[in-house]
Amino acid sequence: MHPTKRQFLQLLSAGALPAWLPGPTRADTYPSRPVTLVIPYPPGGSGDSTARAVSPTLSAKLGQPVVVQNIAGASGTIAAQKIMNERADGYHLYRGSLAELELAASSIASVKFRGDDFQLVQLISRPELVLITRKGLPVRSVEEFLAYADKMARQGKPLTYASTGPGSIYHLLASRLSRMTGIEMLHVPYKGGGPADQALLAGEVDFYIIPYLAQHEEFQKKGMIKILAVLSQERIPERPAYPAIAETPRVKDMAISIAGGFYVKRGTPQAILEVLNRALGESLQDPAVQTALRALSQKPATPIGLAEAERVHREGIAQFRELAASAALS
Repeated sequence: MHPTKRQFLQLLSAGALPAWLPGPTRADTYPSRPVTLVIPYPPGGSGDSTARAVSPTLSAKLGQPVVVQNIAGASGTIAAQKIMNERADGYHLYRGSLAELELAASSIASVKFRGDDFQLVQLISRPELVLITRKGLPVRSVEEFLAYADKMARQGKPLTYASTGPGSIYHLLASRLSRMTGIEMLHVPYKGGGPADQALLAGEVDFYIIPYLAQHEEFQKKGMIKILAVLSQERIPERPAYPAIAETPRVKDMAISIAGGFYVKRGTPQAILEVLNRALGESLQDPAVQTALRALSQKPATPIGLAEAERVHREGIAQFRELAASAALS
């Protein structure tokens, strides 16, 4: 039995509408509280810097505060597990890549999730990876680096390399370099890009494969590090002085491209995904955000729709599973 008009008004004022009436969907009120943006590394790295460049504008677009939370450890998988432990309601975003969600997850036995358990909402950038060494390493090119690394390994003093943690893509790439050349190299893991940078500057490790940031250019100019190559097929037009890794035939297959983005737990309602996709896309087109990203030496991604994001995500999972299958991390 349906209520009379008077009863209906009483129910409406009390916030107790009958169940048979269509109420507002979660997306109609989303977001109604602050959104948490989880970053899987400590402050100071590329993922942290780019997330903080976007978060103020994203907050304005959503009409709610965006709270940045750094959760470092286990190559980004601790932060990803934080997302998995939350409801799939759009209130927890992950700023990272499949390097953490698929590659690192597949290499750590205790981690049960995989890239399939997350959904890409929007890309943010495609970072350029660079091979850098400590300032005192007596090399000036990739060829000299390989020759020196081989010499030291034969003397029982293999070069050491930093990474953002066991199973991270930077661990995989340096391990791949070691296998590809047959040169022994030793892994020294850190909890993020910032600590690894500091270790290299302090001379605690010999080299590091890392996303290029503007600070690395400053370090290079001041003689604090050496940038030997970009892990690309061709030289980057904005930085033509740095050789592409493919210019060295022995390691030409080290060239790789990865994409960073914003992810949510799979199962998030479509209407909420659309709100986030639109807000993030508009944020990336904001001139202030583009300026901030370029100041970090990050090329802003072109906003994409959810269908394209899913295609990119699936292709990325296949790429990283292939990399993981071919890797023998040590």
